[in-house]
Amino acid sequence: MGPKDAKILIIDDEAEVRDSITLLFKSQSFKNTQAAKDAKTGLEKMQQEDFDLVIVDLMMPVVSGHHVLKEMKRLKTKTGVIVYSAIGLPEVFGQDLSKSYKGLVFLSKTVTPSVLVEHVKDALHKPAYTL
Repeated sequence: MGPKDAKILIIDDEAEVRDSITLLFKSQSFKNTQAAKDAKTGLEKMQQEDFDLVIVDLMMPVVSGHHVLKEMKRLKTKTGVIVYSAIGLPEVFGQDLSKSYKGLVFLSKTVTPSVLVEHVKDALHKPAYTL
């Protein structure tokens, strides 16, 4: 799937992160990028429409990104998922989450924008899956 056709949802409680990723993606021709300010809003958006890729932060107030993953699994949401978080070492958290959720990609928020874009492109070229 090409960037112009991809529907991407970013779920992160930090406005600066949401805005910078949205701007980055639009500069890379990912024109159909939406953002949710928290897990609840993100889950509501996913119930209203289908996304090709969801990028979710783990640590958010009130409802965590981990809860989003649990709900996606429970609802059998078929999409690509990238966990994009500042907590812990990707090797530790990535392995723990990968045991519970098939196909999950874990990226630290410290990765460069080009690395994030490459992972997004890679995820969009794979078939959607259910966690």
